[in-house]
Amino acid sequence: MAVEVDFIGAKDVKDDYDAIAFRILDGGRVINCVFDGGTSVVGDALVEHLRAYYGSKPGFLPKIDYVFCSHGDRDHSAGLIALLNAAEVENIVV
Repeated sequence: MAVEVDFIGAKDVKDDYDAIAFRILDGGRVINCVFDGGTSVVGDALVEHLRAYYGSKPGFLPKIDYVFCSHGDRDHSAGLIALLNAAEVENIVV
């Protein structure tokens, strides 16, 4: 099993990275996951990152198997709105 983890930030947000994208390769199957969405600005950067690096072809947004939201504070959850509007999400864990 292989795991790739990406901490997502935005040029305008320098404090920390409140969105994490990761994927797990398990027996030929790719499991795409997101942990928290950051602020709305970070959420937009998250969607663009997923389009650029997680899609099967450039510009393609993959299905997200799991979205985890640690808590409802805006700096962790507001960015999930952009993700939920742009991507097919199979499971949400709060």
